[in-house]
Amino acid sequence: MSISIPGTLNVVERSGRNGIFMVAELQTEIGSFDLKHRVLEQFSEGAYEGIFIITRIFNQAVTWRNGTWTKLCADLDWEALRIMAQSDEVGTSDSLAMAQIMAEAEEDPKQEAAPAAVVPPRQVEAQADDAAVYDLDTLTVLIMDGVPRIRLDATLEDRRLFTELRNALKSAGYRFDGKTQSWYFPEAA
Repeated sequence: MSISIPGTLNVVERSGRNGIFMVAELQTEIGSFDLKHRVLEQFSEGAYEGIFIITRIFNQAVTWRNGTWTKLCADLDWEALRIMAQSDEVGTSDSLAMAQIMAEAEEDPKQEAAPAAVVPPRQVEAQADDAAVYDLDTLTVLIMDGVPRIRLDATLEDRRLFTELRNALKSAGYRFDGKTQSWYFPEAA
């Protein structure tokens, strides 16, 4: 069972014995939850507002300097959060879009839910080389050549490299399309 709830995700950079990492605190009307997940590495430090889908709430015990305390933690719909991190505009996954519709329906019980219009899938132009980019040199060449669609290798273990690749695409004017999992240049779309 999951719950969709509006809130603010405050992402903070921390340093530990394995280097710098990102953690977050989700502040909602029902409470504050601590979050740790690899997806948070894709976010910059700051506050992000939206409707979040909490899939699990749990306590975690922390022992430090002869003391122990518990903190309230949560797991989210990480796929929706990953798409949000990769897009300048807050993109919505199907589950996040459904959560927004349900939240609006709960706010206004008199309004009847209208059936959603069926939108035909967008035509994605095929590229000769559909291989995913996994290094900065290849990405730079593709950007300089003006390739209209670029796909990053989402399985990269080095999240810092992935963040560098993402930031290079953003600074070159590319936008992320969550449905095709690729970056496109707006003029070419």
